[in-house]
Amino acid sequence: TADIYQDANSITSLTNTSRNASEYVSITDVSANATGSYESTATTISAAETKMSCTVLYADAAGTATLNTDLKVSLSADNGSNFTQVTLSSTGNTFSSGVKVAVSNEVTVTSGTQVKYKVEFANQSGSKTTRVHGIAMVH
Repeated sequence: TADIYQDANSITSLTNTSRNASEYVSITDVSANATGSYESTATTISAAETKMSCTVLYADAAGTATLNTDLKVSLSADNGSNFTQVTLSSTGNTFSSGVKVAVSNEVTVTSGTQVKYKVEFANQSGSKTTRVHGIAMVH
């Protein structure tokens, strides 16, 4: 399952974040140490899943995000009743547009057939702004 934010249909529960017309989601409050989050809508899969991982496309619009601190991702297979945070690691790959690639470890999730993710931003400000351009869940 992959989201690249071509429209707002794949995201929900935006808290202090918004989808930009340039196809990314970021924080709307740039005061010191601002936080925000959003969730994807659930995607129904054919068989129950208990292990998941993800790939994240993100960019530093200002400053440099620390993965797993300033940018966190959690996964769920039971429609968000239970989320499990992943550990993101940089692949070292950066597109010419400045978009970076991070991958997660595989985590055990509560069994279910409605997969979704949650993104959390922390420590955002005018001098540190992180943008998420897309997420692919592997299940």
